[in-house]
Amino acid sequence: MTTQERRTAILNAIQKSAQPISAKVLAQQYKVSRQTIVGDIALLRAQGAQIIATVSGYYDQTQTQQTMPYQAQVACQHNQGQTELELTTIVENGGRVIDVTVDHPLYGELTGQLGIGTLTDVKGFMQKMATMPHQKLLSTLTDGIHLHTIECASEQRFKQIVAALKQINIYYNA
Repeated sequence: MTTQERRTAILNAIQKSAQPISAKVLAQQYKVSRQTIVGDIALLRAQGAQIIATVSGYYDQTQTQQTMPYQAQVACQHNQGQTELELTTIVENGGRVIDVTVDHPLYGELTGQLGIGTLTDVKGFMQKMATMPHQKLLSTLTDGIHLHTIECASEQRFKQIVAALKQINIYYNA
């Protein structure tokens, strides 16, 4: 298999998958290093592929746009210990957490891709966080205040998510 054939196969696999695919899985499948896959993904993105990297793996952005038609941002504030509660609340109310954004005083907006849409994704994120105790959430830079881009089925569903976040005192209302 040539390098170009591998990249085409990777792109096809990501586009056909209903779930994110990790670089580790792709590396095993194509018998290359994880770093080779990361480089392949970077080049595919540079060529226009709409591949999103998340904590759960890579997914095709056009798939979520078809299945989750409504997208909006919600402002939240909480400490690191409330992260699982926040993410679980969003997912259990029908949302997918696309990213997290903070407004840093020096750098401006900083955004991290999350792609958390299931309770399994939440668990995976929390496990990864536990294995990296010296790594901090972006929101620690802004006293816990941050934005999440949420995808869900409708505006009504988004309002339900906001109401649930208010109920657990994570919704930020200055």
